[in-house]
Amino acid sequence: MIVKFFKLLWAALKDIYHQFAYFVALSMVFCFLMLPTAFVYFTFTWAIFTLPIFLIGSILVPPTITMLYTLVDPRMQLTHPEVRELPGMWLRSFKRSWLIALYTILPLIIIGWNIAYFSGSDHALQILVPLWVVMWIFIYVFTHYCFCLSGTLESGPRNAFRGGMFVMVKYPFRAVFLSLGMIVLGYAFTITLLPMLVFGPTFFAAVVTRFVFDALEVYVDDPELPTDERAWERERGLNEEKPLIQRMFRKDARQ
Repeated sequence: MIVKFFKLLWAALKDIYHQFAYFVALSMVFCFLMLPTAFVYFTFTWAIFTLPIFLIGSILVPPTITMLYTLVDPRMQLTHPEVRELPGMWLRSFKRSWLIALYTILPLIIIGWNIAYFSGSDHALQILVPLWVVMWIFIYVFTHYCFCLSGTLESGPRNAFRGGMFVMVKYPFRAVFLSLGMIVLGYAFTITLLPMLVFGPTFFAAVVTRFVFDALEVYVDDPELPTDERAWERERGLNEEKPLIQRMFRKDARQ
């Protein structure tokens, strides 16, 4: 299980490597769209002029998350949608994204508020804090699973819920490690700021997508694999590739 976990993580890192400039641009655009909501949420600067900004920014959050997963789909490495197609894709995902957010993001907010409010207090409900923490960890990764299915497979709320639950139940320990890793790395990226801005969102989306595709057995082409023609040549020893050292220090044929 551990070996498979790191294999999927390595596959996501290769996705970023093969499309680094694209992922960086996508990550920066995503952070820009999330900036109004994040600023009000993290600074708690609630005022008459910040409330409309927060509300408008919050409306953008669910469909933008869905679009992020759509655009990091490893099956689209060579066929990215054109820029003029993105507004239509975003609008088509608006309804299903918000329906998914109502049964994923909303419980996260409520349970997170309960943890923050009752933790360390003398209230009788304090005994439920450990249970709420465990619930929050599972719902957090379940939320990513659902938005991944909404973005990559265009699943509606019902299918996204079923698919996300299937992935989580099929690999529960993987879900826990993935959730905790995303929380820890997300906190570290946010504190240092630059990693989150440059590749944070796309990195997390790429990792979650690889884990979801593996659980659902969705086939993804490996761009590093040779073509059928090249594989046929290798089987027969034709046009063999010389090691890098030999290519660097090969002698001139005229000598």
